[in-house]
Amino acid sequence: MSKFHYKELFLVGFYVSFISITSLAAVIDYLIGKDVDAVLDVLFVVLSGGFFYLFLKTRNAKVASRAILWIASIIVFIFILVNSFNMSIIFSLMLPMVAFVLMSPKEILINIGIYYLVLGSIFAYGYLHYEHHPILHDISFMSAYMIALFFVIAFGIIYHIAIEASYRELQRADLQKEILLKEIHHRIKNNLNIISSILGLQKLETEDKSLHHIIDQNKLRIESMSLAHEVLYQTKDLAQIDFEDYVKRLVDHILMVSDLTEKITLELHSVKRAFPLEHMVLLGIIINELVTNSVKYAFVDKSGRIMMTLSNESDGYIMTYTDSGSGVEVLEDVLNSDSLGISLIRLSTEQMQGSMTLENPDALFYRFRFAA
Repeated sequence: MSKFHYKELFLVGFYVSFISITSLAAVIDYLIGKDVDAVLDVLFVVLSGGFFYLFLKTRNAKVASRAILWIASIIVFIFILVNSFNMSIIFSLMLPMVAFVLMSPKEILINIGIYYLVLGSIFAYGYLHYEHHPILHDISFMSAYMIALFFVIAFGIIYHIAIEASYRELQRADLQKEILLKEIHHRIKNNLNIISSILGLQKLETEDKSLHHIIDQNKLRIESMSLAHEVLYQTKDLAQIDFEDYVKRLVDHILMVSDLTEKITLELHSVKRAFPLEHMVLLGIIINELVTNSVKYAFVDKSGRIMMTLSNESDGYIMTYTDSGSGVEVLEDVLNSDSLGISLIRLSTEQMQGSMTLENPDALFYRFRFAA
């Protein structure tokens, strides 16, 4: 589920508060013998709970805002009438804040207008029906009520204007920051691609096959870093890179460069997890070295499968890597290797405060443990 908008957070707070308080009121009313009030409380808890569940499923804040305002208003109106205009009328002062916090200016005018029209009608009924009511015919009380009412309206208007202006300013600042960060990642990606192109031009100046191989390996290493910035540039969350998306794109790129896209397949099983850029770059270096090693050494007929998993652990994650090729012959060489590729894998693992183990049931099998 996506993150809650600030108004949606307020909405969740209103629903949770209303359901909790009304549930408590139902218990108290039942204990003191107010069975009718208790039944009403339960009815409105169920009704508000239904709309709350609907909001969590659909994220339709407009419907949910209207629902909580009018559910709370109706229960207050009913209690005012049922309890013959006792002190429960005080609750009618607080309800307009729901509209001022959650609704647009047009929605506020419509709903608050209807609210005060209904409330005014209820008070007019009470004033005429209860000729000697100690509250309705008490000028000092009604004056205090009207002053409080105007204060709530004024506070609600000021709050709405202030919070909306602040939120718009934050939105503008966030948008500027997002554009700037995207531009930075885009330029870094372009610069890395330029370096990769320079290496490609350097390759054209020699016919030494061993040098070609070294250049190609370093081009892939640079391109794995470039890809991390490209994925981050294209995502909505500029702080995290989706592991599964990045790995698939990286492996596809390596296989495409090696002209093995249709011969070697990737089987990836992972928990849904995103990592920060610096973490993903290190993982990209590791995966790049593992896949290029598989492409180079594991597959005799240049076909097979690469299998990867990412799973949760109590204090971090476990990533495993193996392929369907034969790793028996190269296991000893890998364990004792001082090659740049194996050194990069070990160094990247250490930088993530992780560990690497090699196993060999039927093929070369890597297991990495690293912190979140």
